[in-house]
Amino acid sequence: MFSRFAAAAVIGLFVSSFSLAQYQQICPTFSSSNPATSNDVIGADMDSTAFYTIVSNPSHDNFDGEVYIYQIVNNQVSLYQRITAPANARFFGASVAIDGDVAVIGAPAETGGGAVYVYHNTGSGFVQKARLQPGTLSSNADFGDTVEINDNMILVDAPRDDQVYAFQTYVSPFSLSVYQRQVFNYPGSLLGIEDLYFANDRAFLAGPINASFEGAVYIMKMSGTFNFTLDQTLTGYTSGETFGADIGVDDDGDYLAVGAPRYLDGTDETGGVYIYRWNYSSYILEQVLVGSDSADGDLFGIEVDLTSQGTTVRVLASAFNRNTTYSYQIISGTPYETKLTGGNGGISFGFNVCLQGSARYIVESSGLCWGGSGYVTTGKIYFLP
Repeated sequence: MFSRFAAAAVIGLFVSSFSLAQYQQICPTFSSSNPATSNDVIGADMDSTAFYTIVSNPSHDNFDGEVYIYQIVNNQVSLYQRITAPANARFFGASVAIDGDVAVIGAPAETGGGAVYVYHNTGSGFVQKARLQPGTLSSNADFGDTVEINDNMILVDAPRDDQVYAFQTYVSPFSLSVYQRQVFNYPGSLLGIEDLYFANDRAFLAGPINASFEGAVYIMKMSGTFNFTLDQTLTGYTSGETFGADIGVDDDGDYLAVGAPRYLDGTDETGGVYIYRWNYSSYILEQVLVGSDSADGDLFGIEVDLTSQGTTVRVLASAFNRNTTYSYQIISGTPYETKLTGGNGGISFGFNVCLQGSARYIVESSGLCWGGSGYVTTGKIYFLP
């Protein structure tokens, strides 16, 4: 039986840290006609697919927002496309998701309760194909606060209405259509959604269930005519772990990582990352990762992501208060850790993390980018192939 104190032993520590020269530092290009300010938050949200990574900056241009789509060419990241906010959008890029050639971008502050924009790349760039704003929203629903797309299914959170909307996409090489299929209420005691995924015909909803730092992951199974019913509820070992502060799910839904930044490793509140595996009937706990040098108050697991290929699982997890991000390669259940540090003195390194296969994107929220007339604290992305 798995013991809650048996956090995964680190078998191989490859690198204690990376020098700045080993990262590719990514900043969008700004100019005097489109300047960046200290309000900008590059990397507020990120997502990736096989060919692209989408990065948001929702507070750019007086909180209208904009989004950047990058691609990897010869182990280097280059900007593929910059998407500016549509005319009526507000906080465009508060949430982003991408699957194949379809990108989904939330604008929860738009008049009417929020909106979501769907873009399709037909070979010459991503073009807006749909704007989603259900007529049943309340005026302050914040629809689009969290978005997800996978397997032609779009999920959108409307947190002020305590609801999740499900849409189905039909994609051909040159066209895209979107249809609303279902809306369901928050399950159980869920008070809000920190992260949202869809895989394995299931919706994964992670967030707080009370005001005492207790959280849960609710797994909703889709069946029949897009009906979502509660299939499984995951919680941490103890209350107060902030279980579900962030989650990562691979595209097939074979593995799930759940961040619990207040997890107790013995008596120290180091934070931890729970790793679950699908056993064809439910998600079972395999191990809990804790950073090899984690200490009390590190908030390890506050941001996580996960990808898998066969029996190899990759996990990226930040310990925000340590200004360190930990990269794991789990091979047949055995974890190998690489510790990543760097940035502007390490300050706020790991504000957000994203995996594209084995490639790693790490946001440093205090990072400096050229804002058009001088360097500005906009946030910056560090990339490691």
